Amino acid sequence: MIVEFCGSPGSGKTAIAHELYNKGYYPFRVSSESRWQRFLSLLFLLSLKFSKVFVTNTFRLRKIVPGLSWSRILILSLQGAMTHTLAERKDVYIKDQGFFQFGDWVNHSKYNDVDYLTATLSSINGQPDAVVFFNLPPALSVARMKKRGDYEIWHKRALMRGFNSVAERLDYQNSMLWVKCALCERLHIPYLVVDVDFQSRIDKITRWDRLGNTVLTLNDLDLLEKNIQESWSSDK
Repeated sequence: MIVEFCGSPGSGKTAIAHELYNKGYYPFRVSSESRWQRFLSLLFLLSLKFSKVFVTNTFRLRKIVPGLSWSRILILSLQGAMTHTLAERKDVYIKDQGFFQFGDWVNHSKYNDVDYLTATLSSINGQPDAVVFFNLPPALSVARMKKRGDYEIWHKRALMRGFNSVAERLDYQNSMLWVKCALCERLHIPYLVVDVDFQSRIDKITRWDRLGNTVLTLNDLDLLEKNIQESWSSDK
């Protein structure tokens, strides 16, 4: 099964995913820069089912998102095919960033269109079994970016997207949380919203757990919530 982590840069997604590895979860991330990803992709391509989904996704994305480069289409197609394949397994895989980040698979003018998002995500087999949203104050995320040394990279990306600062872009992304939650509910994907305060402590965890067509159980969700709380404390 697949649990997708979603949050702003510096929100702790990767750190918590690696903490959860010690508790029996398997983190993975799809990107063009991942060396092991190339090897893993070759193994997956040996699967006829994976190959079929991958090819289907490629042509669907080409049609749904015109203008998207072939390299991005292939990465997104790979991401959807891997999600679809791993979701059928009993082990829990933590997907560090995925379709709920609303990257370039979504036309910016469609960010608030839940019907469009539902149809698109369904068509490219990108649905995880559950989503965890890490919701941090923009100022805290900025401070964490500066601490780890990649603030300037995100600042340039914010300017390229038409924002005046990283904080402004993060504030906009936080405002889109309701859309992502509505998308989960439309697709019957259970989710957790982890609200973090300015002191970098978990303030509360909001949960929506109406299970749809998934191998995930309520006990799995209980354990995931418990492990995230423990791992967050450990990470801090």
